[in-house]
Amino acid sequence: MSSDTERRSGLSPDETFAILGHETRLAILSELWDLDDPLDDPDSTFERKALSFADLRKRVGMRDGSQFNYHLTQLVGPFVRQTDEGYALRRAGWQIISTILAGTLTDEVVFDAEPIDDPCPRCGGQVVLDHGTNRSPEGLLIRCTACEGNYDFPEIPSGVLMRIGMLPPAGVSARSVTEMYRKLLTWKKHRLLMRIEGVCPECSGEIAVIPLICEDHVVGDGQVCPNCDRTVEIQFKSVCSVCKGAWQLSTGVHMLQHPTVTAFYHDHGYDPWGHKWPRLATETIADQTVVSEDPLTIEATVVIDDDQLAVTLDEEGTVVDVQT
Repeated sequence: MSSDTERRSGLSPDETFAILGHETRLAILSELWDLDDPLDDPDSTFERKALSFADLRKRVGMRDGSQFNYHLTQLVGPFVRQTDEGYALRRAGWQIISTILAGTLTDEVVFDAEPIDDPCPRCGGQVVLDHGTNRSPEGLLIRCTACEGNYDFPEIPSGVLMRIGMLPPAGVSARSVTEMYRKLLTWKKHRLLMRIEGVCPECSGEIAVIPLICEDHVVGDGQVCPNCDRTVEIQFKSVCSVCKGAWQLSTGVHMLQHPTVTAFYHDHGYDPWGHKWPRLATETIADQTVVSEDPLTIEATVVIDDDQLAVTLDEEGTVVDVQT
């Protein structure tokens, strides 16, 4: 779909919310959801199970057949598919129920300076997590209690190492804080790789990349630059053209898309995407320099023991050359 007309040919947001804004319709979607359990039926196909009109009405518990038919008819098409066997969930209906069950729209996760086992990559100090507090109104704060961290955000305590989106509540339940943190990094890894490769992990929209270069970068030992509020002078801001989701990613993260870079780390005892991957840039990138402004070309040097790797990136953070 390339045109605005094609992209907008479905339901409008107002129409979507109007259809879903009734408890009977959500109950219908929920009952159809309950039909499928791949764990209990490993030989099941991708076709979702269907219920007849009578069976579905009985499971929802609605006596008035005409009223039930009215609500079911509103769902048929965008959220429910009518088959010879009856009615089955369509993908959009499945997404609605899965979002509700994940707790994304209804539940809240709060962490207030919860400590984790991993030490600060900058100073070795205690790292804590903040989420859902006045300190962390947008996303999860990963911060050190002993140093300035990597960023300086207004009205947020110093020591911020990273600020990232939180797991849905379903991903937090039944896990310790440290276990949740490890799963969160895995979740983030795959989402940021999608962004680096030009696909928004939220809506699949196209990604625009904006290089952020601090022209007057000044940092001391353990300090954040007062001109850009970061410890690194070069980052890439990726923005989705559809949902407006925005991330700031370092050159160190962008480099991990290249197999030669990941192999270099593996050969030197590092797991590039293990739970310690956010520390790689701090521990291994010796420098990063703008070597050309037109076109923008950036060179970063990875140093481990006595071995070096020179990585060249373009204006979108894509690795275009690697030299040992």
